[in-house]
Amino acid sequence: MAKPFLYLYDLFASRKRLFWMVFVGIMMLLALGASQIKIEEDITKFFPDDERVEKLNYVFQNSKFVERLVVMVSVKDSATLPQPDSLVAATETLVAQIEIDLKPHIKQIIAQVDDAKVMDVFKTVHNFLPIFLDDNDYIELDSLTKPDVAKLVLEENYRKLISPSGVVMKKVIVEDPLGFSFLVLKKLKQLQYDENFELYDNYIITKDHRHLLFFIRPEYPTGETKNNGVFLEGLQNIVDRESLHHPDLLFSYFGGAVVAVDNARQLRSDTILTVSLMIALLIIFLVGYFKKKRVPFIMLIPVAIGGLFALCMIWLYQGSVSILALAVGAVILGVAIDYALHFLVHLKHCHNVRQVIQDLAQPLTIGSATTVFAFFCLQFVNAAVLRDVGLFAGFSLIGAALSTLIFLPHFISANLFKQESHKSNWIDRISFSELPSKKYVVYSVILATPIFLYFSAQVQFNTDLNALNFMKPKTSEAQDRLELINQSSLRSMYVVSSANTLEEALQKNEIVLPVLQQLKAQGKVQKYSSVSSLLISDSLQKLRVDKWNTFWTAERKSNLKIAVAEEGKRLKYSDRVIHNFDTLISRKYIRASAAELQSIRSAFFDGFIIEKNNTATIISLAHVDPSEKAYVYDAL
Repeated sequence: MAKPFLYLYDLFASRKRLFWMVFVGIMMLLALGASQIKIEEDITKFFPDDERVEKLNYVFQNSKFVERLVVMVSVKDSATLPQPDSLVAATETLVAQIEIDLKPHIKQIIAQVDDAKVMDVFKTVHNFLPIFLDDNDYIELDSLTKPDVAKLVLEENYRKLISPSGVVMKKVIVEDPLGFSFLVLKKLKQLQYDENFELYDNYIITKDHRHLLFFIRPEYPTGETKNNGVFLEGLQNIVDRESLHHPDLLFSYFGGAVVAVDNARQLRSDTILTVSLMIALLIIFLVGYFKKKRVPFIMLIPVAIGGLFALCMIWLYQGSVSILALAVGAVILGVAIDYALHFLVHLKHCHNVRQVIQDLAQPLTIGSATTVFAFFCLQFVNAAVLRDVGLFAGFSLIGAALSTLIFLPHFISANLFKQESHKSNWIDRISFSELPSKKYVVYSVILATPIFLYFSAQVQFNTDLNALNFMKPKTSEAQDRLELINQSSLRSMYVVSSANTLEEALQKNEIVLPVLQQLKAQGKVQKYSSVSSLLISDSLQKLRVDKWNTFWTAERKSNLKIAVAEEGKRLKYSDRVIHNFDTLISRKYIRASAAELQSIRSAFFDGFIIEKNNTATIISLAHVDPSEKAYVYDAL
């Protein structure tokens, strides 16, 4: 076992130039490989590789509404009166500044409801009306098409036309005087997931007029903490400036990117701190033991080689490593430095480098191999971070053990400890004491074991996943503020439908919708928001168009046209309005294509649909009281 290491020692000992060429060359190659590795700062690496967890991570990493930042402009003093106009003015300034300073870092700012988009949605609903009407709508439609009811509706809508009501409302009535489209448009109310908000000058504001919210979609995914860190620093600078200009207002923001950046920075600082502390303590301890200042730095050479070797091998194997794995570097450092410690302690007593290599080659390599295999066994666990820990630890120990036997002997000499007296210190006395012969130690351990066993049973696992996240106080305060004004965020349940195509995913989601409706009727679900209220699969569209054609019999059409024409003439509706109504019930409707439904999707549902890697995923949100979640899970 020792022959290869002795051969290399004799070879390099007589050819120092060759040794330095080999050593420097290997170090450069390892450093080059280690520099190529990608450091992942994703906290979800803690989670097991369970199929359900993978789906959850997929949704969180790819959904547009998950990646959004919520920016809140709030009245600072709760004792002051609401100032909605001040909130709007400050928001306009803030948004303009963000657009100027942070344009490269932002995909989209959603600050106001766009009237033009609302009109585009109405045109789509008007052109493809039957596909949006469900069975419940036909109950109301049956009532609206009775001549007596139709006359009352026409009279009410006429008053809206001549009153100072909204422009959008008037345009809808002109195209649809009996308001069939309102049966569909009222479904938009379901998309208002929390009742605590309303529109003020087209801005989203809480009903107490103390908080205004708008949204930012960053250019980078949540996991790209480096780029998002630069973006958030810029955003914080803007917020700080605006806070000086508006001392009575409070500016804050919260989102997945903010939490991810906080986590990444904390992990980096914790990793640097723990490893630095470990190195400092080791240096102090080793200088105290060996009484030579250079010894600790010599001992760190195998550790450094082991770390570079591990990073290089992981780069070759998988290209990236979790920073959470590197955070255990302090533990690996303590194990790896043992090899050099064994070497130097043995040298301290025998003063012969060749003899040390001869004596340690077998126990060191076998002892190292068992530890390395133990760490490599972590490749069989289903958590990515533990697999990374296994790789980093295993390769680090391989590199440290080999460099201890190959390179370390050439940084020390047999004369290193020759001038020392053989007087033992307290560490030696502890190390060489025979504890089993001291009966009081044995009896103490025996008596303490039942006590340890009792208290070990009291240990509980922390089941709160939020405890994994680190958030700065400012971020935590923003989260608390958001949850205070948006209670739905505390009780949201995601219902996810996935398939190979969007059509298949829509069909799956349409199967879920009646279940959610039934749960809402039972009071188990307080509210839900689903794309299937307005985005309809081709197969369901066909059924609904057929239902429309069956509903409009020749007699029903004739009676209603006569009633609308007579009442419209009496109320002085224009011929254009009457013609629009005749066209609405007489035209031949067809199914809408994905392109024709794009206005609805982009206005309301882009964040609820993920199309990636030949997979379509649809997300529905359900507002469920925590006490009812188990029942809802079972029902779904």
